[in-house]
Amino acid sequence: GILGKAENDIGNFDAAFACFSESKEVRDLAHDRSTNAKFVDDLIAGTPKSLFSGTTGHDCQVPVLIVGMPRTGSTLMEQILASHPQIEGLGESGLLRATARKEAHRNHDGAKLSRVIGSLSTEKTKVLASQYIEYATSENQQALRIVDKKLHNFEFLGLFAKMFPKARIIHALRDPMDNCVSCYMQRLRPYHSYTQDLTSLGQYYGEHRALMDHWKMVLPNPFMDVYYEDMVADTEGTARRIIDFLGLAWDPACLEFQTNEKRVTTSSFWQVRQPIYQSSVKRWQRYEAHLDPLKASLAPFYPDGFN
Repeated sequence: GILGKAENDIGNFDAAFACFSESKEVRDLAHDRSTNAKFVDDLIAGTPKSLFSGTTGHDCQVPVLIVGMPRTGSTLMEQILASHPQIEGLGESGLLRATARKEAHRNHDGAKLSRVIGSLSTEKTKVLASQYIEYATSENQQALRIVDKKLHNFEFLGLFAKMFPKARIIHALRDPMDNCVSCYMQRLRPYHSYTQDLTSLGQYYGEHRALMDHWKMVLPNPFMDVYYEDMVADTEGTARRIIDFLGLAWDPACLEFQTNEKRVTTSSFWQVRQPIYQSSVKRWQRYEAHLDPLKASLAPFYPDGFN
């Protein structure tokens, strides 16, 4: 990965891609493509809109989720939001996943997770919601919004909606090819085994988008799509729209995120501390000769062609 970055920095893009691919082979993470496909299919099938009609969870609007794929600008987004005096950043919290596990959910069992969501009583959801709020506000009880940017919480949005049907959800998005190429080139944790090869990565991306499309149709929560490209091209305008979506008044402190001392602990730490550049937009085209497997999976997102 280090050699790949070095080749990339001097413009040897073919050599850089070869280095990144070799590092994948050395790492040799196991990934079963069928497991996530079944999880998503079962979860979609098991959570119709009727499951959430008349949902009477907690009325609290303090929790806010940022969900999506890695490498979509979510760290930058959280830093901008956490710079607002009425917003606290929770970081990448495992709180929602822990709640699901506590209710007997097992990883990648979409049918079981659907049954857990469907079986929750009003009383139970309010208890779970109160426990979530107690933990989330333990550092700042005055915050009007608490932002949790654990991206893979997108798997548990049905549970979140049962607990907080009025809470807001932000979907961090990016050009699919740029997003996947950036994931492929970043050394992510073993949990992200789908980044091991381009075919798995493209399939996983499509499954992620299918699940998010489903949630947006069936859940009562307000959703906002925020694109990485918009954050780069118009940081202030995009930030203002997000703050408005969160129901808060604009504060110029949001644009001072680069001097914000709140801790950033993700792989995007360095980027957040740098000026915002547009060099990451359409970056995938540098490596196009090597991306046929990815293009095959992502073609549905480009109805007018890749260029």
